[in-house]
Amino acid sequence: MEPKVNYADLTKTYTLFCKRRADHWRTILQDSAQQMVDEFEASLDLPASTWQDRNLKTHRYVQLGEVEGGAFVPRQPQQLLGHDDVLRFAIQLTLEKGPNLHPKLDVNVPVEFLIDDNRIRVTIANQSTIPLYVQKTAAPGRFAEAVTAVKAAVERHFSRTFD
Repeated sequence: MEPKVNYADLTKTYTLFCKRRADHWRTILQDSAQQMVDEFEASLDLPASTWQDRNLKTHRYVQLGEVEGGAFVPRQPQQLLGHDDVLRFAIQLTLEKGPNLHPKLDVNVPVEFLIDDNRIRVTIANQSTIPLYVQKTAAPGRFAEAVTAVKAAVERHFSRTFD
């Protein structure tokens, strides 16, 4: 005789399925966020991956993180939690007039990943008019178009006029 399955059993099965699905996509999105940051950093031809402040503390030129209360907080990809197939994060780029000149300027570019039909929809700097789509598989260079959009967002940061 088959065990009797009731509504509570089916609800429990559905809840576990939703958790497994969310965990699966969260891992894909987190790994993708790190890959995008890595591709962005590699595309910049930086003088080095790190720089030192006046106190000789080492910082990365390019960082993955989140903006909380207006301040950038560096994060490891696993620390980016996301919600409902959406992952929001920021890429920070430190700019300088010269390698040993201070102060340096940090530019934060917001990024949003959204799962859309087995692809990742990428929105850069709230420019939702031109969503980018990348495959969820980790192919090298899959974020090339997104990296170009991040660079454009950094350039827009300095495009205001001083009339």
